[in-house]
Amino acid sequence: MPGRDHDGSRILDFGCGPGHDLVDFLEFSKPQTLVGADVSPTAMAIARQRVLLHPGGSSVEFIDCGDLSLFKARLGERTQFDYIHCSGVLHHVVSAINVLNTLKSLLAPSGRIRLMVYNRDSIWRNFYVPYVLQHRRRAIDPRLNLDDAFRKSTDGPSCPISNSYDEETIRALAESVGFHCEVIGTAISTHEINIWQSYGPVALADPKASPAVSCFIRSLKTDATGTLSIKAGSLAGINLVVELTHP
Repeated sequence: MPGRDHDGSRILDFGCGPGHDLVDFLEFSKPQTLVGADVSPTAMAIARQRVLLHPGGSSVEFIDCGDLSLFKARLGERTQFDYIHCSGVLHHVVSAINVLNTLKSLLAPSGRIRLMVYNRDSIWRNFYVPYVLQHRRRAIDPRLNLDDAFRKSTDGPSCPISNSYDEETIRALAESVGFHCEVIGTAISTHEINIWQSYGPVALADPKASPAVSCFIRSLKTDATGTLSIKAGSLAGINLVVELTHP
């Protein structure tokens, strides 16, 4: 989700963390307004220091979004955004519907939202977690169901919420709150590629691999460049990106 091509836009980075994407917007665009929102005071403190190292950084505003009922009030007059960036956030919240409804109320009529969520149809979830972490390394209890094991694999073993979505479920979720949803694409991590190269051949020959893992392996398609996908145009990677707009 690049930070370029947003000159003159009013931008909200919802779940800005330590400011990686805020810096991207400052370096590659000239936004009219740039607001970073997060639930972590520590992350926002780091982001505040980071943006000051870049042109326009002193104009970036930061707002606590831990309580959605207060978030819009804290925004004051800044309640219409042309672009809302939400990367790696929605899969960690208690109520994705509440978050999407809040973002919908902040989106300008012609605005758009880009979301990155964890991809359910990924090597990470369907091969790395059950075969490598649970079966081979025993780093995660093999008795755990896949969703619970996945949660422990992403953002630390104590991460309380870490969901995943496929294209159909994220589209259904977005449409349930009144958005039009377009799948932009998926991205595969270098970690997934390395894991597949190290363990893929082993798993193919492993009679103890679970039926689910074996089925996933058979579902993978590899093109002439070695790209791994579930279906045409859909890489089997951990990142799924969609764009939401008003109908």
